[in-house]
Amino acid sequence: MLKIPLADFCTRYSISDTNQAKLLELEYEPGNTVVETLEEREWKEVKFSALGWRSFLAAHRKFVKDVKVGVWDAA
Repeated sequence: MLKIPLADFCTRYSISDTNQAKLLELEYEPGNTVVETLEEREWKEVKFSALGWRSFLAAHRKFVKDVKVGVWDAA
């Protein structure tokens, strides 16, 4: 997986600064699929709302697909 800065990921996929800070707290790195296995208590611990978490997961999955098709190759 490419090493893309979290800020670049958040900008491209319209993740708010507030949620970016929460992702930092979770130690998320763009493309790390382990995030898909986090339990609700874990993401709620950093105060993600259910909608915010699901929106992030959608962006995360889009990122993984985008990497596979070469969208990030110039990054």
